[in-house]
Amino acid sequence: MHEDDTKWMYARTSSLAVVGLGAAREHLHAVRLLVDAKQLFPSAVSTLARAALVGAAQTVWILAPVEHPERLRRSLSVAREDYHWHIRFGEYVLSKDNVAEPTPMAPEQLDRLRLRHQQVSAMLDNLGGAIKINISDTLLPAALEATSSDPEFRAQVMMRWRSMSASAHSLLWEQFGHTGTSIHDTDSDGIGLVVVGGDVARLAMDYFSAFQVASTGWRLLAKRTGLVF
Repeated sequence: MHEDDTKWMYARTSSLAVVGLGAAREHLHAVRLLVDAKQLFPSAVSTLARAALVGAAQTVWILAPVEHPERLRRSLSVAREDYHWHIRFGEYVLSKDNVAEPTPMAPEQLDRLRLRHQQVSAMLDNLGGAIKINISDTLLPAALEATSSDPEFRAQVMMRWRSMSASAHSLLWEQFGHTGTSIHDTDSDGIGLVVVGGDVARLAMDYFSAFQVASTGWRLLAKRTGLVF
């Protein structure tokens, strides 16, 4: 990990790993607080578990390769993606569409971000190029492969990942078919009252899917750094 970190000091591999695991821990803890409060919100729990899965999967994807050059390539690809979206935000801050007054340092900060993006891109050119960051097609499948050899587990998590996206985008379709959803007073056209409630089994599946991937992330972090938990 030390070798990984020294290659790009501005967004170290270890820092990116901790950010992903921190996000996973926070969102999973929020789910636990809802359970303790006996509040099984049908959409909020799914979005929390989905965010936890993203953070955990990103960390596992970065740390899983044994080969240093591939770990570095993945880490720099995530850093490059971070710079890209930070630059997009900075451009909005300085655009005419932003009604808030930007800080005096904003133009200088944006120039620095663009420089970092260029520098990382140049480093990646020597490592085979940047890897496109795609959660569904790249990060999550690789993270699940590193987490479990059970194809049924991996398929189940991928199914839940795609289902949870409906809640993240405020769509209804994911609620149908779950224990917490019931339909009443249906007329001849199939129109009726749909009552959506929390589903403990689905909550547990979503929570522990993210939890297992996050656990793999912590083990990999310990292995790459030599820490003993």
